[in-house]
Amino acid sequence: MKKIAWSMSVLLVLSLHGALAAGTALQQQDSECSRLLDAKDYAQARPVCSASAEGGDAADQFHLSMMYAMGWGVAKDKTASLEWLQASANQGYPPAEYALSSRLAADASVPRDREEAQRLLVHAAEHGFLLAQILLGHAYEAGFPDVGIGKDMPRAVHWYRQAAAQCESCQYELWRIYYFGRGVDKDYTMAASHLIKAAEAGLPKAQMHLAFLYHDGEGVPKDAVKAYMWFFIAAKGGDPAARKALPLMAKKISRSQAAEARAMADKVMERTINMAQLCAVYQQFCKSR
Repeated sequence: MKKIAWSMSVLLVLSLHGALAAGTALQQQDSECSRLLDAKDYAQARPVCSASAEGGDAADQFHLSMMYAMGWGVAKDKTASLEWLQASANQGYPPAEYALSSRLAADASVPRDREEAQRLLVHAAEHGFLLAQILLGHAYEAGFPDVGIGKDMPRAVHWYRQAAAQCESCQYELWRIYYFGRGVDKDYTMAASHLIKAAEAGLPKAQMHLAFLYHDGEGVPKDAVKAYMWFFIAAKGGDPAARKALPLMAKKISRSQAAEARAMADKVMERTINMAQLCAVYQQFCKSR
C-alpha cells in the first residue's frame, strides 16, 4: 500500500473548509463567518471572521487561518495563517489540530515538531475527527517514522473501525484489511460485507472493487448481473477502472440482463445520492490517494 503523504492532508484541509467541520463529533457551529465562507462572500467574511476569531471562537480562528492560507478576501499570509491555526488548535478544535499536525509534519516553511504533530493528530482522532482517524489508521498501518509512529496493525484497525462507525464509506478501509489479510487472517466474506456498505454509501472505488468481487465470486456469490450493475454505478461516479471494465462486462451478459442491471443501478443510486457531508470529505480523501 502506498504511504499517504502528510502534505496531502494539508491540501484537503485548505480545500474543504466547510466539510471539515462536519468531520468532528463535537458540537457543530453554524457561525456567520462559516455561512459567508460557504457563500464565497469573502469581502463580507473578512471583518466578521476576524472579529469572531479575535473574540476567541475556535472554529472561526480556524476559518480565518484558511482565509490567510488561501487568500480568501485577504492577502495570502502564511505567518498569520499559522498563528490563527495554532490559536484554534490550542483550544482543542479538532479540524485545526488535524491541519496543524499536517503542517508540523510536512510543511517545509514550519519548524518540524514530530512529537507535537503526533499528539495533535491523536487528540483530533480521539475527539471524533474523521480524517484524523483515517490518517492515523494509515499511519499505524504503514508506519510514519517522521512523526514517530511505527507499524501497529491492531491500532490501525481500531482507528479504521472508529471512522467506519460514523461514515459508511470508510468501511472501505476495513475491506482492504480483511481482503489482503493485513494484520488479520484473510476473510473474503468479512471483506465483502464491509465493501458492500462502502459501495452502498456511494464510494466509487468501493463500487468498482465490489463489481470485481461479484465477477469473481470472492466473498459473495458469483453474479454477472450484479457485477455489471456495480461497474455501471462506479463508472457513473467517475471511477476510471470501472469505465474500462464496463464495456467488457457488457459482452458477458445479454441485453435483457444489462437492462435489468441498469434498472437496479438506478434504484441504488437514488439511495446513495444524498450522502452525509463528512463521507463526501472521505471520498475526496480517497481521490487524493
